[in-house]
Amino acid sequence: MCSAVAVDPTYASRVFVGGSTGPHRRTDGGLSWDIPLGHTYGVFDGEISDVVIDPNNVDRLYIGVHRDGVYRSTDGGNTWVRLQNGIDTGSVADSPKIALGRSGTHGTQFVAVKMGERVYTSTDGGTTFTRQTDVGGPIWYFAWTNLISVDPTGEDVLIAGAVGLYRSTEDGASWTFSGAGVHSDNQSIAFDPADHDHVYVATDGGIWSSTDNGVTWAFTSRGLVATHFYTMGLRHRNAALRRGDPGRQRVPICRPAGLELARPRRGRLPRIRPQERTGRLPRPVVHRSQQDDDRRSAVDLSRDSDRPLVRRAARDRPDEHEPAAGDRERDLDLALDEWWKLVDERALAGRSELHVRSLRTVQRPNWYAGTGDGRIWHSTNSGTSWTELDTTALPDAQIQSLAVAPTDPNRLYVAFAGTGIRHLFRGDLVAAGNATWFDVGGALPAVSLPDVPLTGLALHPTQDEVIYVSTLLGVLRSVDGGDSWAPFDDGLPNAFVSDVDIRTYDRSLGASTMGRGIYRRYI
Repeated sequence: MCSAVAVDPTYASRVFVGGSTGPHRRTDGGLSWDIPLGHTYGVFDGEISDVVIDPNNVDRLYIGVHRDGVYRSTDGGNTWVRLQNGIDTGSVADSPKIALGRSGTHGTQFVAVKMGERVYTSTDGGTTFTRQTDVGGPIWYFAWTNLISVDPTGEDVLIAGAVGLYRSTEDGASWTFSGAGVHSDNQSIAFDPADHDHVYVATDGGIWSSTDNGVTWAFTSRGLVATHFYTMGLRHRNAALRRGDPGRQRVPICRPAGLELARPRRGRLPRIRPQERTGRLPRPVVHRSQQDDDRRSAVDLSRDSDRPLVRRAARDRPDEHEPAAGDRERDLDLALDEWWKLVDERALAGRSELHVRSLRTVQRPNWYAGTGDGRIWHSTNSGTSWTELDTTALPDAQIQSLAVAPTDPNRLYVAFAGTGIRHLFRGDLVAAGNATWFDVGGALPAVSLPDVPLTGLALHPTQDEVIYVSTLLGVLRSVDGGDSWAPFDDGLPNAFVSDVDIRTYDRSLGASTMGRGIYRRYI
């Protein structure tokens, strides 16, 4: 995963890319990346949250290292020194972000750093720092959202943010909330070099701009396809239920933690509203909408405030040979009533911190649940009681998605996140609590799934040997039951694909992306 890119303003072929394994440097336009002697990945080994080049001295660079600190190089990235005079290091250095002044009193020697809530400034290029007033509030995911910027004409004005956006006119000594109307989870900010009153901020919900130096903001990216969709479920008949950070786009809204129930009955869509996060177990707040296009008319279906995190849920796909009316669509109210039996810690082996990652139901009584720690349960009575399946033959990794064979409720496919493992398995139930597991991630290395986390899984409704998976790199398909895999992403952008699902009635495959919207093709 990449977190920052810095380009040498005097030599465009010299680029630094910060990511989960270090800052990587290229000097030849991308033909190769430097790995100096004594390093494993790049010019520094560590989880990088930011990379900044001093435009007045391109051999001076700064990097933020997650849970470590801020480092400076004065020789173009060959060697690094951790800055620690007046600035904290170690575990409190939560995803440090770095900004330099430009034409203020101290020029580019003014350095501002935000690590978590903490803000530090330096007027001597990072040799010494002063801790300023903390900004914002504590969250657990600063690695996802964190930023700081300095007005290019005067270092007294700082703009910083994470979930919210704040502005200081006193070098960080005090802060004023300035993000009214701006979507949460701020990702990047930029001052117009020709007009410092003109500022842009990128968020999970689009781009906002300011014409008064960050005091007020207006949405400015209408028409830009940039929505983050975390998961997607296609209704069997004629609509899609999506989950994401849509900003101004009119789709059901849900935060990264939540529940999605796919293929519901028309007019009764379950929703998740944004919820407070406390500790490690955020509260899932389930709403049922009374109208397909009206999020305001909703009934709160949540029962308790202290329930485990549910990432994804799905219901059975109706039998195509059933009549078009009546029981073709299973009763949603029953599913939601039974849902809480699933997340009840007493139902699944008394685990008080159960994180259910995926649920699949088929032919109504048969339910399967997979958890974040790689465990799988099966219920034959709609979730009233559960039997844990033997998963000793499976990877010790997070289960990302489950899929049940459309024609066989005793055949289950399991997709895993993580790396360094085999990612896709088929399980055939042979007895209560026992399944025979088969690796269906590819028989030979050349035609196997790539070693990246799977994000979604879908089975062709009529062709038993056809399987689709989504990954950080795109969509892949197998037409031989998982023996071989090939890309299936014609027409898709080069983006993180977060989920796949199939709409039965028109044989269409949907793919949701993190940042590029939703796509569909017929199969």
